[in-house]
Amino acid sequence: MKLLSGSSLKASLDIDWDDPKQQAEAMKRLLAQVRKWVNEHAKHQAMEGPLKTALDALSRVLEQDLEPDPGGGSRIKQGVAKDRMPSLGDKEMRHGRKSKAKNLQRV
Repeated sequence: MKLLSGSSLKASLDIDWDDPKQQAEAMKRLLAQVRKWVNEHAKHQAMEGPLKTALDALSRVLEQDLEPDPGGGSRIKQGVAKDRMPSLGDKEMRHGRKSKAKNLQRV
């Protein structure tokens, strides 16, 4: 799980991010490693608890952000999913980052 264990996923992929072919190959490598990890480690534990919650979130992110690639595999969707979840850490967030400089309180 070399890609998933590095300090930075982008650095671990080590590709030319301006090259669409390298981006597509990186996506294939990443998805293959995620699927392999899920199959090896989570298969029996994924029915309940925190791991199920994490796998459900992963599934939602993959569904909202990926589509089948005509050349095989998956690619990043163009546009924004209707019920997109931009943050796994803050489920209330709807539009990207919140500024830490502002006091964001609910009224």
